Order: sequence, then structure tokens, then C-alpha cells
Amino acid sequence: MVTPPQLIRRHFEDVLTHLTGAFDGDPESVHQARIATRRLREVLAVVDSAHVAHATDAVRAAGRQLGRVRELDVTDGLLLSMSDRIPYSAATELHALRRAVLQRQRDARRRMVKKVELLDLPAIGEAIDVFTDGSQSSPWKWLPRISGRAASNWSEPIWTRIVTRSQEAAAAAERTPAIYFPNRVHKARIAIKKLRYAVEIAAETGIWRPGRILRDLRKLQGILGDIHDLQVLGNFAAQPLPGDGATPTDRSAINDFVDSEIIRHYAEYSSRRRWIGPLTAACAHAAAHRRWRIAPPLLAASIFTAPLVLEAITPARRNGTTATHRRDASDTMPLHETGT
Repeated sequence: MVTPPQLIRRHFEDVLTHLTGAFDGDPESVHQARIATRRLREVLAVVDSAHVAHATDAVRAAGRQLGRVRELDVTDGLLLSMSDRIPYSAATELHALRRAVLQRQRDARRRMVKKVELLDLPAIGEAIDVFTDGSQSSPWKWLPRISGRAASNWSEPIWTRIVTRSQEAAAAAERTPAIYFPNRVHKARIAIKKLRYAVEIAAETGIWRPGRILRDLRKLQGILGDIHDLQVLGNFAAQPLPGDGATPTDRSAINDFVDSEIIRHYAEYSSRRRWIGPLTAACAHAAAHRRWRIAPPLLAASIFTAPLVLEAITPARRNGTTATHRRDASDTMPLHETGT
């Protein structure tokens, strides 16, 4: 069990650790650093936002730069994977697209290094160390006041965050019918991602055992992430490239492949969209019954009530005590958006 200040320190250390590899051009380091900025922003929001604005703004700016690079890394990977899945006649256009992506990738990496260095994240990290140690000599006046807060008092802002994120996710999902609307799906992906990170904070701080809820949120986020990656590639292929005489029509084989993959993934999302109502309802009921440390509030979640309750209660009975996560490698499923 950890406190939000300890989570802030952990995620900030993750950002700084992975930035070294990101600056060296390692795609996985870029990805992991970006994930850490997302988690860090969510837990920073649990504390008084008026006092952490500087740190939040810096983390958001770093995430934006990492996101632009990550998006191009994923686009290049998709183009590579297509080489044996489209007609040979489209090889020339595929090569031209890759060449354009690689050039943008190099430019984006240079911009990322320059702009992230200007943010001076290590200096913010030093302040975070003071924050989490509870020192009274912090150069940031707000740090001792927040770090000295009683651990039990953190539950209220965490639950408030979960309720807000649940409402946003439910509303965004409601606007994603079986007909594919790219912008609506993008908003639903972001909302579900933010709910997932809010629930992770509750799990890591020990105020809730979400169990299957967290797993299902990851799954939905992964499917929507795949769709987003394909949409980015489709948008890129639809643009004329500098120095390239090809038109989007000349890339019809590539566009057809992208469209078919989006349709396939969106059909999978549509079949699972019915999860979102019970998922968000379970989060809201858990918040309403936050004094309970196990899962009775989940009784109101309609579709998978029994598995959720059994998962939460059985270990408690076995151990003779009241039961009071972590992301899987998929965080790691393609979870990309720029500037969010």
C-alpha cells in the first residue's frame, strides 16, 4: 500500500529513468516514459491542482513531445508489418510512406530532446523528493503541506476522481454507436484510459480492490488504441507527401488494408461496448460505499456481478480477514494520443 505522494515519486522516477533511453532513440523507452507521464498527471490531480500546476504543466508538455514521437514509431511499425500483407504492386508506395515517416520521426525526436531538456524535469524531480520525504525546507511552499497530510484523507479525492472519470467514460461511450465515428472513438478511448488510471490509483493506495474492473478497462483501452493507431496511419496515407507524385488513390491497397483493419477492431469494440455501463456503474457504487473495503458495492453492476464479488470476497474468507493491480504489459497495448 502506498500514498499518492509516494506514487508521484515513483512515476516521476519512471519518467526520468526512461527519458535516457528515449533521448537515445529507443522506441520502447519513449513508450514507457509516456505512460509514466500519464500516470503521473493522474495522481498529481489528486492533490490540490492549484499548487501543483507547474509540475503538471511540465509533465503534460513532456508527454506531448513523447506522444508525437511515439505516434510516428507506431506508424512505422504498422507499415513494416504490412509489407507481407498487401499486394506486391503497392510496395513502392509503402516504401515512400515509410521514408516520409522516418524523416518525420527524426525531426520529432530532435524536437523532443530540445523541448524536454528546457523543462528541466530533474529539478522538478528534486522538489518531488522533498515532497515525498515531508521535509519542511522545500523550495516549493506547497510541498510540506501536501506531504504532511494524513494518509486516510487521501481516499476522498481519489474517489471523487473515480466518479468524475466514470461519468466521462460513460458519456463518451454512449456516443460511439455501431457506426464508426473516428473523433467520437478517440474521445471514448481517452475517457476510458483516464478512468483506468484513476482506478489504478485506488488499487495501489489500497482503498479499493477493483479486480476484474481494471482488467476489462485495460482490454477496452487496448482495442481502442489499436483503432487509433490505424486511424493515424490512414490519415497519413491520405495526405500528399512532399516530393512524392503519388496521390491517395495510388495508395488504394494501403488504404483498403487500413480500413479493413479498423472495421475489424471496431466490431470487436462494439461487441464489448456493453461492458462500459456496468464498469462505470461499479465504480460509482464503490465510491458511494467507500467505507467498505471489499466489493459489496459491486452488487449493482449488472452483467458481471457474480465474478466481481466472488473475486473480491473469496480471498478474504480464505484468510479470515476483511479484504481491503498493476497494469499489465499492455499498457503497452497501443495507447497513444498526442497532447492528452
